[in-house]
Amino acid sequence: MLHVNAVSKTFLGGQPVHALREVSLQVAAGETVALVGPSGSGKTTLLRLIACHLTPDSGDLTVDGQRVPRPSTAAGAAFRRRMVGVLLQDLGLIEMDTALANVMLPLRLAGVGRRDAARRAHLQLQKRGLDHRSDAPVNTLSGGQRQRVALARALACEPPLVLADEPTSNLDADQASQAVSDLLAQAREHRAVLIATHDPEVWTRCDRVLHLDDGRITPHG
Repeated sequence: MLHVNAVSKTFLGGQPVHALREVSLQVAAGETVALVGPSGSGKTTLLRLIACHLTPDSGDLTVDGQRVPRPSTAAGAAFRRRMVGVLLQDLGLIEMDTALANVMLPLRLAGVGRRDAARRAHLQLQKRGLDHRSDAPVNTLSGGQRQRVALARALACEPPLVLADEPTSNLDADQASQAVSDLLAQAREHRAVLIATHDPEVWTRCDRVLHLDDGRITPHG
């Protein structure tokens, strides 16, 4: 499902930062993989490349057989809407809008009609036990509820790949456990799931663990 082949990325400035050095990995449909490593090791950069927010200096990335396009193109925008669901550390929800409006947003951007978008958004919230809170503004929800809204939004267009960047960092223990369960459940729906994390609660429940350090994949453990 996800293929990353010899991908490198360097950020230029006063002194070049080699964020990724010929990184290769694969994640199959129905598989959950944890990406661990110290802060600054390149985890977020790799997720941003896969999510079509950055362009690699070299190497290839494909999702479900489709090469990740350049971010600034129309093809890049379509790829982000349909191929990859992203769960950010800060969630990126629109605070004053309702849970339903947040989940409807990617559907509307993808050209789905309002009635069908509302139906599909309701279904995503219902799957996460939030149908009774669909009309609540996001800023009235608990941390765990907000996390589930963000996941529902990431899955609204039913992408084949889910990326999560430190999904438990702002949650208490019970909320974090539920967030991990929600993410791992996506593999049972034949999605590929890649999670960047520092949290042992996450990586010990994944199918595989990859370690990224100084821009390179190294053995974990």
